[in-house]
Amino acid sequence: MSVIKYVFSLLFLVLLSGCLQDYEDVNVQYMDMAVIKHYGSYYLIITDDGVKLLTDELPLDEDFDDNMRAIVKYYLIGIGGEDKEYDYIVTVEEIKEIQTKDIIFINDDNRDTLGSAEVDFNEVWITEDYLTVYFSFLMGKQDHYFNLTFDEKEQILGDTIVLTFRHQDNNDHAVQELTGYITFNLDTLQTDDRNERVILFKGKEYQNREFRQELVYSY
Repeated sequence: MSVIKYVFSLLFLVLLSGCLQDYEDVNVQYMDMAVIKHYGSYYLIITDDGVKLLTDELPLDEDFDDNMRAIVKYYLIGIGGEDKEYDYIVTVEEIKEIQTKDIIFINDDNRDTLGSAEVDFNEVWITEDYLTVYFSFLMGKQDHYFNLTFDEKEQILGDTIVLTFRHQDNNDHAVQELTGYITFNLDTLQTDDRNERVILFKGKEYQNREFRQELVYSY
């Protein structure tokens, strides 16, 4: 499956995502991007807005590894409270696992193969072990590929890790603008001597602008 199809299979989130400030009506179905973990005999769902949901059952045919990235549709059936580690109790109607990509470590063989085409960055954020990019770009008929890279030559900011978003457009001719999400796994950045890393995310935007955003990855 091309990266284009993967990224834009998530577009329906823009129209259907539940509003986390409006957890009032138990009859409303909510849908969020989230990370799912085992929680004893239960499951803990951490949404991208940081809301923690507890459920005793998931509509999955088989077990999964902790920190599964997914789109979750659910209904509220209860409230957690101040003495609980979760905010709401939910019934999950549907789960769609989100394919994630690993960071690419740059070397002399791949440095010039990953592209340097522009995009427009709408939002960049971290949820648990995942960095998600919400962005727009111009395309025609060619496949486009998106990667997050670590280049040792760019690590000049002390303890801050520099990660660069790379866009390979295969010399495509712009016809239309598309918008979507893509998620990258950050766990290869973990070290035993600390529990968080500061990340400088950067990438090339249109009008010859450089996008830069500092993020904190806690683990």
